[in-house]
Amino acid sequence: MDAYSHPEDRRVQVSIEASDFSCEGLVHLPGIRLSDLMNESNRFLVVIDAVILWRRVGTAEQTPVRHKTIFVNKDEIKYVVPIDDRHVSRL
Repeated sequence: MDAYSHPEDRRVQVSIEASDFSCEGLVHLPGIRLSDLMNESNRFLVVIDAVILWRRVGTAEQTPVRHKTIFVNKDEIKYVVPIDDRHVSRL
């Protein structure tokens, strides 16, 4: 274990609703709860293995776009929902 590891490090699958899009992906929780991560002073939430659903104005259509890593501005987030506990994984 190195200085950046913690025995409780894990990745959690989440669904995020933001101002212009929604997305799903993994969020790294370095020995803390998801609510603690959201309350940290960092402006961005890092999401890996992300699928973004862009909304087209005036339609219900969503176009999925995959990315290895995205940085979501916390000020744009409406809510974050952990997707069921079976998707929680240890690093």
